[in-house]
Amino acid sequence: TKMVLRYCPRCPYFSEQFTRVLTHIGVVHGGEDKFTVLCGINGCTNSYNQFVSYKSHIYRCHRDVLLNTGSSFSSERTNDDPRDFPSTNENRAYDDVDEPASSLQSEASASSTRSPKRKQFEDFVAEAKAAIWNFFFNVTENHKLPHSAATKIFGDLQLVFEHVIKAFADEIAAKIDVSALPPDVISLLECSFLPDLFEGIQSKHLREQYAKANFPYVEPESCKLNAEGGEYHYVPIPRLLRKLCEIPDIAAELVTPQARCDDAEVYRDFSDGLLFRDLKDLISEGDQYTIFILLYSDEVEICNPLGAKRGVHKLLAVYFTLLNLHARHRSQLRSIFLVLLARYEDVQEYGLDVILRPLLNDLKELHSCGVMFISRGETHNAHVFVFCVCGDNLSMNRLGGFTCCFSQGRVCRFCMATSGKLSTLTTEDFCVLRSAEAHQEHLQAITVNPKQNKRIYGVNERSPMLELPYFDVTRQLPPDLMHDILEGGFEIVLRQVLKALVDDGILAYSDLDHITSFEYGHNDKKNKPVGMNRSFLTNKANLKGTASEKWCLLRLLSLILGNLVPEDNPDWELYLQFREIVDLSFATVIPCEYLPYLESLVQTFLVEFAQRYGAASVIPKLHYLVHYARFIRELGPLQQFWSMRFEAKHQYFKSLASRVKNFKNITLTLSKRHQLLQSHQLNELSLDCELMASSGKPIKQSALPPCVQGLLPPNAHQVLHASLDHRDYRCGDVLVKASQDIEPVFYRVEALYVASCKLFILAELLTNEGFHRHRFCYCVRRSGELELVEANSDDTLHCALDLYNNSEVVLKWEVC
Repeated sequence: TKMVLRYCPRCPYFSEQFTRVLTHIGVVHGGEDKFTVLCGINGCTNSYNQFVSYKSHIYRCHRDVLLNTGSSFSSERTNDDPRDFPSTNENRAYDDVDEPASSLQSEASASSTRSPKRKQFEDFVAEAKAAIWNFFFNVTENHKLPHSAATKIFGDLQLVFEHVIKAFADEIAAKIDVSALPPDVISLLECSFLPDLFEGIQSKHLREQYAKANFPYVEPESCKLNAEGGEYHYVPIPRLLRKLCEIPDIAAELVTPQARCDDAEVYRDFSDGLLFRDLKDLISEGDQYTIFILLYSDEVEICNPLGAKRGVHKLLAVYFTLLNLHARHRSQLRSIFLVLLARYEDVQEYGLDVILRPLLNDLKELHSCGVMFISRGETHNAHVFVFCVCGDNLSMNRLGGFTCCFSQGRVCRFCMATSGKLSTLTTEDFCVLRSAEAHQEHLQAITVNPKQNKRIYGVNERSPMLELPYFDVTRQLPPDLMHDILEGGFEIVLRQVLKALVDDGILAYSDLDHITSFEYGHNDKKNKPVGMNRSFLTNKANLKGTASEKWCLLRLLSLILGNLVPEDNPDWELYLQFREIVDLSFATVIPCEYLPYLESLVQTFLVEFAQRYGAASVIPKLHYLVHYARFIRELGPLQQFWSMRFEAKHQYFKSLASRVKNFKNITLTLSKRHQLLQSHQLNELSLDCELMASSGKPIKQSALPPCVQGLLPPNAHQVLHASLDHRDYRCGDVLVKASQDIEPVFYRVEALYVASCKLFILAELLTNEGFHRHRFCYCVRRSGELELVEANSDDTLHCALDLYNNSEVVLKWEVC
């Protein structure tokens, strides 16, 4: 005989009775952060992020599965099926699986040999308590409830819960002869277990104790600044790294990358750069694990920056992420970890060296001794390097000990450029570059004559980062694409170009309204730029919008206004040159032969920009473009060091502060609440995101295009959109694929199919008819050639784009 087993789609648990699997999903996983589940029964593609909706779908659409596998109440409650236990095979499909009876009997026999005890009621209470705790953390931390509100809510919930259960027990007792029942059943009817379910969540202290005991929680430490009670809060990085390394998915990514023996032909990540090669020489031969940290430092205004409390509650925030992780995992906010929170007024009073001392002491220890962790039952040691520190220019100059004035004097931390000569320093050959050796001489000089030499060399003090023996402030404080380009260079280029076009009568002020009236595609619509005021051109007002909205405007401006500007217009040509520089700088994969071209392109742009708009138009953020090619050689693609996702992390603290409304010890409140949330997120963390899809319809093989028939698994469903491993796919999207040829290859998503919990893409090849430089887009047309690919098998299909005017595609960055 054969037996049909049902598997939990989120863990190895399985049972013959599907109702038990359904109960398990609700109790164990229903309260998880970002809960998602794909149905998968008989090929069903429906996916849900709420357990209640998922359960309702099962009872509506798959009731036959519940009936066929029986009810969990059809057998004795006290006798568990010996086949109901967690599976050891973590890759089992969720669909029906037939197993030979002999195999199941042997497993059941092995289970009974270990401990064939029935499931005790205490186990049920423990599971219910864990479910309540998961529910509590999901509601309280994910929705940022004040502790007082959470205590009130769960106090009321406990009263209602106890009232309902006791009333139900009393009703049962009234229908039966209680005197004939054994003592343990009478005890159940008295509901003596109810207080235990809510034990431990009555106070904030007890909730923290529960998190310490059950989650990978790392408590922030209070660092005293003075006897009057001044303090800031630091999350001990050795303990945090140890917790992270014990997560299997993260431990698997920590294997030491191999350094290249020769120059990289293609720059893909940090391990292709010259800096990694130098740091690799410091790693002992045979070390299996090495952790490379990317630190981030910034000042955060957690209150309204325009309100009366502006600056009062400004904080210094230090985060980090692991460069060992793939970029698609690093971009998730849960993969950005808090290190330190301090009041900015304390930073100004005591100095960065004092505030960062606990962190730097730990980092020195981690570099010399490493961090010990246990993975898969084995003890390992991983040495730790701070590969880079990223942030805006003000934060990086302050951290590096350089001058923090960008209007006069030495305005560059990469070279000795002065503000008055930026327009002439159009290539690094014209610059006096900073180096570790020269920087040491500058530090010695400012100790001899601080007042004069600080101004001469643009160095204010010794950087606290130099406490790390391998850290070089001239190499490891990279330029930031977000601040240099999206919130700096683009604004000055856009103002000068549009103002010149308006002054020449080519554009009218009313033409700027096309920015808001333009029909943005589905992928670009979420970052739709805000309207541009006339004051932006006339009064030098700031360009409104977020960095993402400005990036969208930068990309699509050529489509929005290109038809209104004659070709070969010199002002428009400067915008196109800048656009090309941005595409190369933002590229995630860069062949080495592109770097000399980037240097030449930057030089041409800066020379012509200064000639047309004056030397003063070359601001420091445009000058930093001169150094981009060298830093790509040193560090790899610069996009992996930008501030975009780190600044998104700020929103959590801003939102939490506005909700708790308690600023008495704000760094303690924010750091503890963040650690509680992150411990809940890290519990049973999985880096890869499960397949999520819209409701689909079954598809017959005969209805498929001839080239696809027979290639899809049975029970395939067609869906309109799907998400897999943090990538979204939608019918009509354009996917771009890197090619050995000069030009990229484009595909249009014609259909999406889900089968056996896998996503298949039916894509039509778009014929690339060439690059239209004036509109800065690729012109494509449909070819009729179809291709079926599995979404996770072809990693080069990426970057969902929109098709404009049925024939134009605008890239996000250069595809190499």
